[in-house]
Amino acid sequence: MALLLSTAALAQPAAPDGEPSAADKETARSLVATGHEHLEAGQLHEALEAFQGADDIMKLPTTGMLVAETLVKLGRLLEARELLLRVERFPRQADEPEAFTRDRDKAIELGADVAERIPSLQVALSGLPPDRDAQVWVDGEELKGTAAHMPRKVDPGPHEVIVRVDGKQVAQETVTIVERENRVVTIPIDASLLPQDDSEQGVSPLVWVGFGVAAGGLLIGTINGAVALASASEAKDYCQPDGTCTPEAQEPLDRTTVTANVSTVSFIIGGLGAGLGLFALFVLDGDDADGSSQAPVAMRPLVGPGWLGAAGTF
Repeated sequence: MALLLSTAALAQPAAPDGEPSAADKETARSLVATGHEHLEAGQLHEALEAFQGADDIMKLPTTGMLVAETLVKLGRLLEARELLLRVERFPRQADEPEAFTRDRDKAIELGADVAERIPSLQVALSGLPPDRDAQVWVDGEELKGTAAHMPRKVDPGPHEVIVRVDGKQVAQETVTIVERENRVVTIPIDASLLPQDDSEQGVSPLVWVGFGVAAGGLLIGTINGAVALASASEAKDYCQPDGTCTPEAQEPLDRTTVTANVSTVSFIIGGLGAGLGLFALFVLDGDDADGSSQAPVAMRPLVGPGWLGAAGTF
């Protein structure tokens, strides 16, 4: 009987938004017949596909009801509710088939029942610091604003809830909901999994390297500077006011030159180290404070005949 009524309704004028061709109508009739065959065989998904094909062509109350009723049998109540509202609001026509009026009234009755059967899921978080914001996702869709903490209408069945903080996933749980249930699910947040915010990030290792080099350069420069002054004073004891010196002055003079050069280079390296430390302190954000993702930091002195320097890798 349902098949005969559906076929008869398809022979009537189409919805106001467009007139399907004869080929479209015959295709829709064939799809409706195929859908009923699948229903009798208990093949709900195949029946749904056939009915949806017919409804995509005709957009009539009869085809809409076939799709909606199949969706209800599959537990896809949200989609069924939307389709039932479409059938309910289908424009009335003075000469419309009796099947349209019947299906419209049927959509009103079934729609009210489906609305009561749709369950809801509300997500609550525990263990999240008050100064941190979390993003809640249900079945791959992010819940925006205050809606993230309000009851959300869902279909019966399993639902995946994911919680992210600053883009990092910190919790995941699968929740199964039954019809008419209003479930509040509390998801614990492990504070150790939370990503560090800017105020909690550590100091870059380059800060300590830079200031360490600065301190070493200052210390070495000061010591060698003092030795250079002492050696120069010692050399004066072997030199005359006119600048002539005895051979004994050569050793302290050489020591003065070497230690003075070492002192100068040490102060330069110390200055560079201080600059590096200040740059790392105020410019780098310290995201890799543990050094796990930075290149190895190393520095070594270079000594040669008459010169002193340093080489580093940052």
